[in-house]
Amino acid sequence: MSRMTWFVVLSLMLFGCRATSVIVGVTEPSISGIKLGDQRTKAEEVLGKPLWHAGLADGLAYEIYQYPVARPGKPGIAPFVLLFYPFGLGLLELTHDTTEFEQVKQIGVAYDAENRVRHVSEPWIVSDLGACRRMRSLIPVDSGIPVAAKPLLRNDQIGATSTRVRLHLINPSYATLDGRGADGPVVDVAPGRHTLRYAVCHGFKGLGPLSSKKGPCTEVVFDFELLPGRTYHLNRKDYYPPASVSWLEDIESGEVIQCSQELLYQ
Repeated sequence: MSRMTWFVVLSLMLFGCRATSVIVGVTEPSISGIKLGDQRTKAEEVLGKPLWHAGLADGLAYEIYQYPVARPGKPGIAPFVLLFYPFGLGLLELTHDTTEFEQVKQIGVAYDAENRVRHVSEPWIVSDLGACRRMRSLIPVDSGIPVAAKPLLRNDQIGATSTRVRLHLINPSYATLDGRGADGPVVDVAPGRHTLRYAVCHGFKGLGPLSSKKGPCTEVVFDFELLPGRTYHLNRKDYYPPASVSWLEDIESGEVIQCSQELLYQ
C-alpha cells in the first residue's frame, strides 16, 4: 500500500466525519434508482429517513428528504489533515457542528396508501442553517408537492379531536404571547394566528475566557398560524461561527413554522 494511501486510511480511522468528508469527498444518492411503484423501504434505502412530513393531499403522503451536496475529495491534503487536524478542525468538530453551515439538497417524494412511490420531485439546494431547512417556504413551486398538503392529525398529548393548541416555550420569563406574558413553559391556546415575542441574548460559545462573554440581546418576533389539536415547540440553538437560530416547530410532522437565523461576528 502506498504512503499516500496509508495517510488516507489513518485519517479515516483517527479523525472525525468532517476530516473524512474533506479527504474522500461527498457523493449524492442515486435518485435515478427510485422508480414509480417502488416501496417506501426501497426509496429510503437511497434517501434515508424523511427530514419532515409535508402532509397529505389527494390521497398521497408527501415526505421531504435531505442529503449533502456532492463535492470532490482532496486526497492530496491528507498529510496536512493528519498533522494538524487534532489541533484545529478536530477541536472544532468536537465542540461545534460545522455541517450545519454547508449546502444540502432536498427532495420530495409522494407515497400512496400502500407506501408505494407515486411522485419524485427534482432536488433543490438549501443553504439555510439547521432547523431553518425544514420550512415549507423552501419547497419550489414546481416540485409537484401541492400547496394544500397538510400534516396528518394524529393522537397526541391533547387529543386528536381537541380544539386547543399546546405550545412549549423556552425562557418563558422573556416571552409574551399576543401581548401578554406567558403563564409558564407550556401553554394551551386557541388555534389561529398568534404573535410571539421573546428576547435572545447572544454569547460567544468558544473556549477559554471568551466563552463567558455576553453579547447583545435582540427581540425575535414570530407571527404564525397554529392548527387545532397539535403540539408546537419553540427552540433555540447556537452554532459556531457565532450564529443563533430560533424556530417554532410542529412536533409531530417536524415542520418548522417560523425560523430566525442570525450570524453574529463579535
